[in-house]
Amino acid sequence: MSRKNNRDKMKAQHELDIRLEKERKELLKKKRERKAKKAQITKKVPSKVLRRMRLREKEKEEKEKAETSSGDKMDIEA
Repeated sequence: MSRKNNRDKMKAQHELDIRLEKERKELLKKKRERKAKKAQITKKVPSKVLRRMRLREKEKEEKEKAETSSGDKMDIEA
């Protein structure tokens, strides 16, 4: 009888270990999915900040245009 009880205990422990391992893997999978989804979502930016970003971008473009046009003038003069 003792042998049967030991075997049942071992079997129950084994099943418990398997179940816990499955749960751990599922949690890890869900965590990875959430992380991937989070990377896809872009953060919302207030309109005030967005306006400033656009202004800076326009200024950069204007500087680049000015630099390229001044560079072209120098090439023509030479």
